[in-house]
Amino acid sequence: MIEILFSGCSFFAGTGLPKEKSNYDQVCNVFCSEYFHDLYNITNIAKSGNSNLSIYLSVVQAMSQKHYDYIFVGWTTYPRYNYRLGFETYEFGIRKNLTSGAGRLAIAHQDHNSHIMKYSKKWFEDFGKKYSLLHQDPWEIVSLLEYIAVLTDLSNQLKTKIYFVNNLCPWDIDFFERKDNFLPNELTDYTQKLLDTITRDDNEIFKLYHMMHDAFDQAGGIKKQKWLNLYNSFFNMQVDCGSDHHPGIKSQNNFGKYLAQQLNNLQE
Repeated sequence: MIEILFSGCSFFAGTGLPKEKSNYDQVCNVFCSEYFHDLYNITNIAKSGNSNLSIYLSVVQAMSQKHYDYIFVGWTTYPRYNYRLGFETYEFGIRKNLTSGAGRLAIAHQDHNSHIMKYSKKWFEDFGKKYSLLHQDPWEIVSLLEYIAVLTDLSNQLKTKIYFVNNLCPWDIDFFERKDNFLPNELTDYTQKLLDTITRDDNEIFKLYHMMHDAFDQAGGIKKQKWLNLYNSFFNMQVDCGSDHHPGIKSQNNFGKYLAQQLNNLQE
C-alpha cells in the first residue's frame, strides 16, 4: 500500500465541496485515483486558511510520526497569519488572510470578547491594514524557500518522494529565472511590482533585483524539478465555484487530472 500525505490550504482541503476532503471529485482524490489507481492510502491534513508556515510545520510533524512514500505540499498565498487570541476556557482564535490570491485586502472578522478586552470587527480591520504595510513579498518568498529546503532535505533522509504544488502563489511565469542584462520593462509584471520600478532609477532596480535573487539562492532556491505546477497556480486554473467562491467540482476534478499528468511528465 502506498502511503500518501497531502498538506495545504482550502484548495487541498476541499472547502466549498459537499463532504469536502471525502468528495470523490476533490483534487487529492482525483489525483491519486488517476496516478496511483487503487493501491494507495491518503492522509490529508490540509486546512482552510492555512498559512505557509502552518503548512510547513504540519508536514514536518507528520513526517516525524509516520513514513510516507509520497508527500504533496500545496503552498498558498501570502501574507497569511494565524493567531490565537487571549487565553480562555473557550475557543478564541482567528485564522485570517491579509491578502487574497488576487492581492486584495480580505479581512472579514467578527467581534470577539475576551476576559481582558473586546476586539471589535473595526479593530481587526485597522490592525490588518497596518500590519500589511509591514509585509514585503520577497521576504515571504525567502521564508517559503527555506521551508522547501528543509522539507526536501528531510524527504531525502527519510527516502520519501516529495513534490510541491502551487495552490495560490501569486508569482508569474519565469519569476525565478534570473536575468543578467535587462531593462526594467523586460522583467515580469510581478517583479516590476515588487521592485517598484516606476519610482526607482535603473541602477537601484538592478541592485535590488540581484539582491532579491541572491536571497532566493541563499535560502535554497525554488527547486523547480520538485514542482508540479510552479507557474500555473490553481487560482488561475479555476473554472467554477463551490460555496464561498472556492473551486467547484469541475475545477477540482481538472486540478487532480492535471497534477497526475504533470507527475507523469516528471517521471519520464
